[in-house]
Amino acid sequence: MMAPISKSTKGFALWHALAMALSKVRLARFRLGLSEEQRYEVAGDTVRMLQDDGRWPELNDISEPRPPAPSRSPGPYETNRTVKIKLARGIV
Repeated sequence: MMAPISKSTKGFALWHALAMALSKVRLARFRLGLSEEQRYEVAGDTVRMLQDDGRWPELNDISEPRPPAPSRSPGPYETNRTVKIKLARGIV
């Protein structure tokens, strides 16, 4: 299972996303049953064909890492405990 391109390019991100998506593909309610190696091979062939075609030159561009998602703590009214207390007291 070898990456078809450099890990820092947009093509690598597409390769990995395609391989993960292939694990969830169903055909007439049945999974395709591809092994991990087969999924990465299909994804690699797809990315290579797109690169060879020349229509997607941005696949060779360096991808910028995405910033981490902001963490958000739940407010006081978003917890189950708060709702249960309100229900018990007859507030709601």
